[in-house]
Amino acid sequence: MLKPFSETSIRRGGRPWPFANENAAAIEAHWHNRVSENPAIFNGRTLMAADIRLTDGRLSADMLDADFKAFLYWRDHGFPDESVKHLISLAAVVTSDNALLLGEMGPQNVTGGLIYPPCGTFSFDDVTSNGIIDDKKCAIRELAEETGLDAAPHMNGGGIVIWYGAKVALVRLCRVPMDAGDVRAFAEAHLNAQSDPELAAIHLVTGPGQIPSGRSPRYVEMLIQHLFA
Repeated sequence: MLKPFSETSIRRGGRPWPFANENAAAIEAHWHNRVSENPAIFNGRTLMAADIRLTDGRLSADMLDADFKAFLYWRDHGFPDESVKHLISLAAVVTSDNALLLGEMGPQNVTGGLIYPPCGTFSFDDVTSNGIIDDKKCAIRELAEETGLDAAPHMNGGGIVIWYGAKVALVRLCRVPMDAGDVRAFAEAHLNAQSDPELAAIHLVTGPGQIPSGRSPRYVEMLIQHLFA
């Protein structure tokens, strides 16, 4: 599903994710195995989305408290708890010559080698004092951390929600006054200035079929088809 949204109402309810408590031992064993495979990963606090609704252009969700290791177990085992979704926020940077910015995740990440727009899972840093979660803040932060680009001046209005299986992506278009070459140079300079960049490479695409099969999640393929239809 790909539909427009005009506003969001995403709230942290402060409740734990029941699935995590029910599967605590299995989650711990799985985490031990994943860390032995990749010592660079770490367990932080995250949020899982329950009761997502899109009504009259308004996207709402209730977020449950979780550990990253519980999310990883859920993801690696085929999303067994269907009551929750993985809700992410991203700024889709489109250049002045109509190219979409994508990043290739570095091998230290659990998604190492995959290619998709800079994005992020909501964290407790995105929660305001009244419990509301700012998806724009999350998208702007992730883009800045990964590429150095500032989405804030170029992000207006709503966006599109891409719902595919257990993944729900809130996409806010960010049309920047830079061509693809300048965006690439800027982002690569940002990567080169970091001792441990999250991204391994920068990609810019101008249509479907330019990323090798299996290297991008399905929601990214849907976004590219939508932007370049």
